[in-house]
Amino acid sequence: MNSPYEFKLILRGSRDGFSPRKFHKICDYQPHTISIIKVKDSDEIFGGYNPIIWKSDHGSFGTTKDSFIFSFKNKENVEENILSRAKYEEYAICNDSNFGSAFGCYEFVLCGGDNMGAETVCYGSVGEFSKSSVEEYEVFQIMNN
Repeated sequence: MNSPYEFKLILRGSRDGFSPRKFHKICDYQPHTISIIKVKDSDEIFGGYNPIIWKSDHGSFGTTKDSFIFSFKNKENVEENILSRAKYEEYAICNDSNFGSAFGCYEFVLCGGDNMGAETVCYGSVGEFSKSSVEEYEVFQIMNN
């Protein structure tokens, strides 16, 4: 399959660590990233796309209408999958050094290491749950071929 895009792996939790500090060390100032989380003991995968750069600015936000979050809970039933955009584009990306990937003003937030203990994720509108164990966490930068 030919694709005009290359997905360059820039962070893998099991290799680089799950902490927000490591996320920002590797991902800050990287545009066009997709964060993907595999939930332990489940087929569920969720994450989000950020077309703008990440920053470690405490309490600042990135504005974009092109970011989105997703949750794939059941590979057998596509109707259970969720795809959602931020309610307010001026708060689409949360730049906070206390969190990893944070989309939509805390609609989806990856925590870990420093705050919640390794391999823990917090998220909101992509599901009816607040914490899950993470099997793997990856961030890819999408590049034009």
